[in-house]
Amino acid sequence: MNKKWYVVYTTPRGEKKASQRLEQRGIQTYLPVRETIRQWSDRKKKVLLPLFTSYLFVNIDLVHDKYSVLETNGVVAFVKYLGSEAVVRDEEIDAIKYMLKNYTEIETSSIQVGGKKTLEPGQRVEIQGGTLKGQSGIIKNLKNNTLVLELENIGFQMIAKIPVEQVRIQ
Repeated sequence: MNKKWYVVYTTPRGEKKASQRLEQRGIQTYLPVRETIRQWSDRKKKVLLPLFTSYLFVNIDLVHDKYSVLETNGVVAFVKYLGSEAVVRDEEIDAIKYMLKNYTEIETSSIQVGGKKTLEPGQRVEIQGGTLKGQSGIIKNLKNNTLVLELENIGFQMIAKIPVEQVRIQ
């Protein structure tokens, strides 16, 4: 089998349930979550929220598993990139896991150009020091010690604060 990571769009606030249902079908999923504190009128509580709202990663053989994924309650569609299902490289999944493990203040934002999720050419950088040493990616912005790392195939950015002197533009 030729398994790759793909991105599926889920129903609003349905990422966790869709992930559970897919796992019950024997499909490997990855739902990156971040811990945040929510304030209610009478208390504060730590909650786990999906890093990418309404998105879920599935590791499947598209030919064999596509329709099983689409038939799962809570899954709306595969995310498309340039007319095909968006493939996420293992390195990008590893980068997400690494950032979630090593940084507490992670944010994401959708890349919007002309109303569509597209990519803009940017500079490729390699981190020269610190906990991200050896990591590389395409930057969207680099100022105030903040690197915006672009995950090319799914139209999202990840933001991490790093010292500017540790970044080398390739």
